[in-house]
Amino acid sequence: MRSILVSIFVLVILILSIPAYAGITQIRMGLDSSGNDYIHDCPAAFVPFTVWVVIEPGEDGLDSLEYGIEYSDWLTFLSSVDNPLLTSTTNEERFFTIEYTACQSETDWIHQHTFLPTLGAEIGDIRFVDPGSQLSATNCLSGNPAENIIANWSIYINYEPQATEVSSWGAIKGLYK
Repeated sequence: MRSILVSIFVLVILILSIPAYAGITQIRMGLDSSGNDYIHDCPAAFVPFTVWVVIEPGEDGLDSLEYGIEYSDWLTFLSSVDNPLLTSTTNEERFFTIEYTACQSETDWIHQHTFLPTLGAEIGDIRFVDPGSQLSATNCLSGNPAENIIANWSIYINYEPQATEVSSWGAIKGLYK
């Protein structure tokens, strides 16, 4: 009986440890084609930089996608480059629609957006528009039903990491000697 309870407990722990978004389409921004670098140091004005938008399709693939972006008012949107493998895109500066001719199942970049900061050393960001208003996708199942989508990461500009404690671990451990 005890081994059954232990087995059930282990099974529950394993299920709870699986991320809630496993298998769901994810979209993210980054400063490279992997979309993993998301902190940009911008010490001077009028030096353009590029932001990559990367899509990671869910377990049912991706047929189409719509997203919007917002950014600090001291940034100027210069241009957008589409991944040449995309089949159809509509770009309206802050809103983008992508449609594929075949089911997309691999992680890949979809756009490169170039921005020009008009101020230097200002703190700001570039982020996806509120998911309730402009973030949607369809998957590759029959009839192309709507797909849940999660927006990960914004681009943070000139953010300084902040320590949560002014003391070092050595000083804290010294309190308990």
